[in-house]
Amino acid sequence: MDAVDLREVGPDDWRVWRELRLAALAEAPYAFGSVLADWQGEGDREDRWRSRLGLPGSHNVVALRDGTPVGMATGAPDEDGSGAELISMWVAPSARGTGVADALVERVERWAASAGAPVLRLAVAEDNPAAVRLYDRHGFADTGRTEPMPDGRRRERLLEKRLETSSPADVVADPAAGRVVGLAVDGEHRFSKVPQQRIELVEGYGVEGDAHAGTTVQHRSHVRRNPGGPNLRQVHLMPREFFDLVREHGYEVEGGDLGENVLTEGIDLVHLPRDTVLRIGPEAVVRVTGLRNPCWQIDSFRDGLLKLSVTVGEDGQVQRRTGIMGVVERSGLVHVGDAVVVVLPPEPHVALERV
Repeated sequence: MDAVDLREVGPDDWRVWRELRLAALAEAPYAFGSVLADWQGEGDREDRWRSRLGLPGSHNVVALRDGTPVGMATGAPDEDGSGAELISMWVAPSARGTGVADALVERVERWAASAGAPVLRLAVAEDNPAAVRLYDRHGFADTGRTEPMPDGRRRERLLEKRLETSSPADVVADPAAGRVVGLAVDGEHRFSKVPQQRIELVEGYGVEGDAHAGTTVQHRSHVRRNPGGPNLRQVHLMPREFFDLVREHGYEVEGGDLGENVLTEGIDLVHLPRDTVLRIGPEAVVRVTGLRNPCWQIDSFRDGLLKLSVTVGEDGQVQRRTGIMGVVERSGLVHVGDAVVVVLPPEPHVALERV
C-alpha cells in the first residue's frame, strides 16, 4: 500500500475540495446523487463551497499522495441524530487500488466512533460494484432497503455498520464539543515539536517517540529537582483558542511550535478539574494531572509571549493559559480530526495546579 496523507479540511480549504468534487462528478456521475451541472455556472460559488465544508458536526477529509489531492470523504451526523453517515466518497482513478479508499473509510469510521455514533450509514449505487466490494470489505451490512436516485431510473442500496463507542454509563460532555486539530512529537529535548497527522499514546508511558515519554520524569527541570519521580507530564495538550489569542497580538504560531503534543479546539482545557478523563479517538484515554507551567523558553521562542501565557486575573489569581498535562491510561492511535470526549471525575472537583 502506498503512503497516504489524510488531512481534515474546513471552509478555508474550499478550493481543494472544489477541485476534487468537480472531478468526482465529472468522472463518476453514476456514483452520486448530485450532478455536475448543479455545481457549475451560478452554482460554482465560493460561499456555497464554504457552506458545504461548514456543515455542523461534519468531518471532511482529503487524501493526498506526493502532495497531490487524490480522494475525498465526509462524515456527518444523521439528520435524526441516531448515528453518522459517510458521504461524498471518491478516489481518483490514478489512486484506485493503492489503499486510498480504505484509508478514507477507516478515517471516517474512527471519527464516527470517537464522536459516539452507534452506527455509520451510507448509500451506494446498485450499479457500482467496486464501491460495494469496498464497503463489504470494511464490514458494512446491507439493510435490505433501497432508495431511488435523482435520475429516477436507478436505485441505491443502504448499508450500515455498528460501531463500538464509549460506555453509555459514562457521564460525558458533548462529544462534538471537542476535537483534535493538531498533533506533534519530537524525540529531542527542544522547545518546539514536529507536526504529525497521527501519534501513538502508550499506557503509562506517553507519546511514542517523544522525548518527554516515560514512567519517570523526563522534563529536564523536573529531573534536576526530583530524579526518579513519577512522570505526570506524559502528554501536553493545548487549546487552539490560545493560538488564536496570540495571533491577535501579532505572533505567528503553528501546530507544534509551543511544544504541545495535542492541539484541541472546543474544550476549556485549563479549567477542567484534576483527574478529568479525556477519551481521544476511539481508543486512547488520558487522565488530566495539572497545568503546564510556562517558563522563560517561551520568550526565547517569541519575545514577549510569556506575558500572554501567564496573566493575573481580577481576583489576583495567576492564570496559566498554555494547556494541561496528563498521563496515558489506555493506549491508542490518535489522528488529527478525532473527537475528544470529556469524562468529569466525581465531585467535589479539584482545580488544576501546575505540575
